[in-house]
Amino acid sequence: GVSMSAEIYGEDLAVYANTAWHGKGITYGHLLSAEEYAENPWQFQANRQELYVQDMIDGEIIYTPVSEWDVNNGFVIRRDDNGFPLNVGVTEGRGITQYDEMDAAVEKLLDHGFSAGVASKGTLNHGRKAYVTLEMGEPLKIEGYSDIHKYFTLTDAHDGTIAASGRPTIGVVVCANTFAAYVLGVQASWSIKHTRHATSYLQWAINSFVEAAKLQQHLDEQVERLINESYTAGNFSDLTRSLLGERPEDEGRSQTSWDKTFDKITARYYHDDLDGGIRETKWGALMAVQGYEQHVQQVRGGTKQGRHLDRLLFGSMPLTDRAARQLVQV
Repeated sequence: GVSMSAEIYGEDLAVYANTAWHGKGITYGHLLSAEEYAENPWQFQANRQELYVQDMIDGEIIYTPVSEWDVNNGFVIRRDDNGFPLNVGVTEGRGITQYDEMDAAVEKLLDHGFSAGVASKGTLNHGRKAYVTLEMGEPLKIEGYSDIHKYFTLTDAHDGTIAASGRPTIGVVVCANTFAAYVLGVQASWSIKHTRHATSYLQWAINSFVEAAKLQQHLDEQVERLINESYTAGNFSDLTRSLLGERPEDEGRSQTSWDKTFDKITARYYHDDLDGGIRETKWGALMAVQGYEQHVQQVRGGTKQGRHLDRLLFGSMPLTDRAARQLVQV
């Protein structure tokens, strides 16, 4: 199905340590403690209800539950605060996750000193999806470039699109850019089914965090390697061509579109956030590709911001992924 881009609406929770994504929500100015995290509770519990249809019989309006017709998906999952339908047409057996199941895991990770604090917490699409990002380890400090932070992101959803998942992500302060750490040549994402118990969720979340922490050193080494290896503007043009495939020979729409994309990626390469020696490195090349894919690329449906958030937290970034594979191999 077509996935909606992830927007932040008025009834979504949005809490950040430093940079508010797209200027929405509350910003603390520092990583959130367990207490500050708890000051911003999830706004609702989710409940499953039967769906009813309306008929006019002998001048009277009659409501009948959909399940009377031997249909197995006659239920809806709704917010209990404002009634918003989070997922319509689910089965009666559909597992319901409550976002506050994440709280015990977050609390434990903070209390035991695994994480220095919470970088962001919120919901998207009226509460259909939720996420918490926790800071992991010390940021990488790079001369003449912004600090690179490492996070662990927990996500969950009521819309059935994702199982609860946890993954390491990297944050570059320049434009609140975060992307999945598996772009550095390590597939690192853990998920758990919706039919679980709270105790197994807690155990799973802690284990995933610990596994992600083990990857940190590898991640640091990869990033430092990419920063230390030079990669010219000519190399970058070759990389872009290999990502886009052959330029169509016949003049027309597809050739124009290829040229436009090539120009946009190249423009991102010359964007001022890569000034100061970082541009002509492999890391600069990777930043240009992921900057294009997260912020510039046109995609149908939804706003740019929404798409940025969706890719950041839940999504795949195929161009960045392919670029990383090529850069890490070479």
